[in-house]
Amino acid sequence: MQYFGGHHESYVFNQTGRFCNANVEFVDKNLEIAPGIKLIVTSSSNMGYFSKYPRIGIGTNEEVVENPSSNEANLLGLKEISLSLETENGEVVIVGCSHSTVEKIILETKIFTNNQIAMVYGGYHLLPYDRRTLDDLSHRLKNELEVQKVAPAHCSGHLASKILKDHFRDNYVFAGLGETVEF
Repeated sequence: MQYFGGHHESYVFNQTGRFCNANVEFVDKNLEIAPGIKLIVTSSSNMGYFSKYPRIGIGTNEEVVENPSSNEANLLGLKEISLSLETENGEVVIVGCSHSTVEKIILETKIFTNNQIAMVYGGYHLLPYDRRTLDDLSHRLKNELEVQKVAPAHCSGHLASKILKDHFRDNYVFAGLGETVEF
């Protein structure tokens, strides 16, 4: 809202500084930008009001929103972009904050790439959820979505990280500041 007035269909950028002659493009659908390097686009019902989370569960496409402000309503469905890197073991998905849910990002990646998920690295956006919900999610990631490794960071939260570590054991990768992850 602050920068684009609630409109996100297209942007005009007047580049300055180190990005002076950059070729900036608004990405609103999945895109392979180089061989084995893909941008995965999901829509988030949580964008624009980061302190609120879906009330009916992780991984759903529906959400109850009581009287969103006009600013919030204008940002509903804003695109979230994740990076998918093709490896010999499958896709390594790098997520920012998973406002569209980590499950939705994984599903979209699997559909677009037709590959298994070797690792999901980054923020899973799980801070407010309880142990039962996180146990269920961890089970789905491992057994239903067949994610091989997890590397939760920042907004995943300590409880989610602990539960993911318990479920994934040796396939849990610590994703702290300054860490190097090889794949």
